[in-house]
Amino acid sequence: MASTWGQLAKPKEEQKEPVPQIAFQKLTPELAIKKLKIGIRGQQKTGKTRWAMSSAVNYGPTYIIATEPGVKPLAKLFPDSEIYFCEVYEPDYTGVFEVESTKTLANIDQAVRQIRQMALANPDSVKTVVVDSVTDVWKWVQEWMKMEVLKIDKTARVKQQWDWGYANTKYQNIIMQLISLPCHVILTAQDREEYAGAGQPSGEWTARWQNQTPYWVDIVIALKKMKDKVGQVHYMAEIEDSRHMDENMNPIAGKTFENFTFDDLVKALTAKTKEK
Repeated sequence: MASTWGQLAKPKEEQKEPVPQIAFQKLTPELAIKKLKIGIRGQQKTGKTRWAMSSAVNYGPTYIIATEPGVKPLAKLFPDSEIYFCEVYEPDYTGVFEVESTKTLANIDQAVRQIRQMALANPDSVKTVVVDSVTDVWKWVQEWMKMEVLKIDKTARVKQQWDWGYANTKYQNIIMQLISLPCHVILTAQDREEYAGAGQPSGEWTARWQNQTPYWVDIVIALKKMKDKVGQVHYMAEIEDSRHMDENMNPIAGKTFENFTFDDLVKALTAKTKEK
């Protein structure tokens, strides 16, 4: 009888999984504005949520991941539009007016998963995804990092600079899961005033989002609410930055609008400049 010792002594050959093939897509001009990735910022009640909801008027179903209660009061403005929303805020009843960051982020994760499943199964079922606002998401991610990873109080300061990698990676994964979808994506952000020093407001306002966010979107829009000499309120918008240009390859950055809508942005991108 032949010995099997030699066979047992031989190491098993590792089963190597086949390397997946990468699908390259040909870049064509038609792809430029099919799926817009937009960051829109402003102070309170400047129209960020309303602008995001206007994407449903002519461009199909809009899904909103709502971190704040700004959607319901605007329902009458879009009675015939297909808008769906979920409120992800999860209160922490063990504290005094606290948010349960881990459970809230779990709600966001589940919302993103469901939207991805729908969009990838049927691209026509999801035309626009809105996160209103990423300011809240970034705040909750920081709290999650402190409590769940660093095991410190959520109000404590992070001592080591490299520890911020946990929060940055978590936030980036949430945003990239949405940015990569075959649909329009709108990220709203609340503004905050910058200070020149202690107790010295500068009058300059910046977006409260993770500082890489404007690099991941293609267009950044700033909203302002202004009063004229007779007290009339004007809702103004400025395209602060844009990778996109209009049909004549002219930049749209710097353009300003009043009572701006999603449709106005599309028209600005598809407009042909009149020759002089």
